Amino acid sequence: MISQPSGEISESRGHDAVVLVVEDDQRTRSLFSRWLTSDGYTTYEAATAAEASAVAATTSVAVAVCDVGLGPGEDGLHLAGSYLRSRPDMAVVFATGLAQLPPASTLQKGVVGYIRKPVQKDELLAAVGEGLNLCRDNRTRLNLSSQHAAFATRVQNQLAKQLRHATNPESLVTQLFSAPMRVHAESVARLAVAIAQRVGLSRLESAQTESAALMHEIGKLAMPTGMLADTGPVSRSDLQWLRRYTSVGAGILQRAGLVDRARVIIALGERWDGMGYPSGLTGDAIPVESRVLAVADTYDTIARGSMFRQPRGPADAILEVMRSSDFQFDPEVVDGLVAVVNDSFKLENGIAP
Repeated sequence: MISQPSGEISESRGHDAVVLVVEDDQRTRSLFSRWLTSDGYTTYEAATAAEASAVAATTSVAVAVCDVGLGPGEDGLHLAGSYLRSRPDMAVVFATGLAQLPPASTLQKGVVGYIRKPVQKDELLAAVGEGLNLCRDNRTRLNLSSQHAAFATRVQNQLAKQLRHATNPESLVTQLFSAPMRVHAESVARLAVAIAQRVGLSRLESAQTESAALMHEIGKLAMPTGMLADTGPVSRSDLQWLRRYTSVGAGILQRAGLVDRARVIIALGERWDGMGYPSGLTGDAIPVESRVLAVADTYDTIARGSMFRQPRGPADAILEVMRSSDFQFDPEVVDGLVAVVNDSFKLENGIAP
């Protein structure tokens, strides 16, 4: 039977200090609950997976202390997995009588670890304390993610509305960019146009490539405030946001009625060998403007650097792009880049063509 919550939530632990003890042995279950209550936690007890699920469905449990074996036909590992899929903020501590504990490397995300029975009070409190810290970190991350999503949606709608009424959308976007983003956009646009002319794109295709190049980072304007200005380590969640900037930008342009530019930008993650995203397009199925822009963008990012990497200069940049020819990039476009860079070098050094 499910027990009623016991203990008062102490001021130091806050409203998230709720622990669910899932244990089929009544004496062990009561002992764990008594230890945790004395340390300021609110505890719920459950003897079966069904009882535990009922508690988790209606209560904001921070940590579950779960027996690995819950009796015939019941598996604590499966129960914990179900919790963590439906409640990504929760942390789990396994209590087990196994003689040999599984290696830590096998633990799924959200599991603090195993404690071996018979469990000592200090051992239980330390494990639950670690689980509570993990739960709080998870809740902060999830809350920030929700805030990021709301911010991104608001900014995307505002940008799409502004672009629908702009006489010069490229100028509007570059004015909104930070100085480094503007320099990058203008540099990529010049290079992309030069490559486009070298590989024989039509006047219309070259114009669309230039326009898309100037706006290809528009999706970054919808990233959470301060993320792009942060020069410290990039968190995993922030990196996931940044990797979506092309799809976000394409969505903004699509809603603004700039469908041709959106078509170019959404395909920047595609690869010549079909291993890219979002559609896994292969070879000539990738818009030619996207193939040109991807090469120009990669070259300029490596040469000039970005928030993720130090600048490596033109020589390293051209070698890096050439190494990726024929699997990431269109080899003809890469040849066009090489020709443009060689021409630029000759011009800068007064060498006759």
